Amino acid sequence: MTSTQQTGVPFERIRGSPGFNVNNLECSICHELLWKPVACRTCETPFCSICINQWLINHPNQCPNQCQIFAERKCPPFIVKLLSQLQIACFYQSTGCNEIISYEGLDKHEIECNFQSQQCPGCQLQIIKEDFDNHISNCTSIELTCQDCKIVYKRGDADRKHTENICLKEQLRQLRDEYKENKREMHELTLQLYEIRLLNRKEFIEIKLIEIAALADKRDTSKHQQ
Repeated sequence: MTSTQQTGVPFERIRGSPGFNVNNLECSICHELLWKPVACRTCETPFCSICINQWLINHPNQCPNQCQIFAERKCPPFIVKLLSQLQIACFYQSTGCNEIISYEGLDKHEIECNFQSQQCPGCQLQIIKEDFDNHISNCTSIELTCQDCKIVYKRGDADRKHTENICLKEQLRQLRDEYKENKREMHELTLQLYEIRLLNRKEFIEIKLIEIAALADKRDTSKHQQ
C-alpha cells in the first residue's frame, strides 16, 4: 500500500454522500480520485500532479488527451471546490486509525498519524508509530553495545553473550591488548631515542676531532714560524 502522499486516493475511501457524482473527479491516468490536481491549459482536463509528472517523463510536452502541447495550469476552481467537500478515511485505517478527514486536511493528518508503521531495526517487523518506542525498548532482536566492554549483542542474548563475568573478561582482555600495544610503542620509541643519541654522539665526536685537528694545525704553524 502507498500513502496518498505518493498516489491518488481510491474512491472506496470516500465516506458519506457528497451529493454529486464523484466519478467526475477521476484522474484519467491512475483512475483514482484526483490528488493535488493540476490541469492542461488547452483542454482543462485535471490530473493528479504526480501522475502527470510521471507521464511527461515518457511523453515530453504531450497531453494524455492528445493535445498538441501540454502546458500546465492550476486546476479549475469548481473541481477544487468539489474535492474540498469530500470526507476521506485515513490511509492507515488498516492498522487501526478510524479518523475521517476532510480532503484538504488529509495530507497533514497522514504525515502525523500515529497508526502509520515503521520498521523495527531489530526484528524487521512493521510497528505502528504509537507503539514503536515501547517496542524498541523491549524487542529481543535489537542490538545493544555495552559501554564498558564494547561487546555488541542482541537484547535477547544477554544471558548467554553478555553476563557480568563475560563483560569483565572482555574488559581484562582489552586492557591486556592495550598494555601490549603500549609496550610495543614504548619499545619503538626507546629504539628511536637510542638512535638519536648515537647520532648526536657521533656528531659530537666528529666535531671534537675537527677541533683537535684544528688545534694541532695551529700549534704546528706556530712552531714553524719560530
